[in-house]
Amino acid sequence: MQKKVFTVIEIDDLRFSILQGIGTKSADVITLCLSEEIRGKDDLQISQAVSTRLKSSGWRGERLYVALPRRIFILKNLLLPADTESEIQKMIALQLPAHVPYKESDVVWDYLILDKTSDGYAKILLMVVSLEAIQKYLKIFLM
Repeated sequence: MQKKVFTVIEIDDLRFSILQGIGTKSADVITLCLSEEIRGKDDLQISQAVSTRLKSSGWRGERLYVALPRRIFILKNLLLPADTESEIQKMIALQLPAHVPYKESDVVWDYLILDKTSDGYAKILLMVVSLEAIQKYLKIFLM
């Protein structure tokens, strides 16, 4: 049975945390859990600290997940009179300007269908993040 290494990195205003584990079909085993304060550090210093910790842990880039601060996301619950994926996507695109203070070209968005009602409505969780915020965190990993 092949083991898969997964790594989760969380970065917020105060610290970054790294959780690493090995998973198989039967169980996951945590192999590394660390947290380091980053308050007052610039992006380059944060990038170097994350890189140093990953290298010292023997990290393999098989599965990497990055958890970003909740404050950079906009989450909205919507009830839309649509029941197919294509209708839902079109309606969200039309509703986006009413729920987001950015131009559509400046954001990345996705949604999750929470429920479909019997009368043809869909309960949607809309998730939106600005490209600027994504680029800030990508820059940390690319330095």
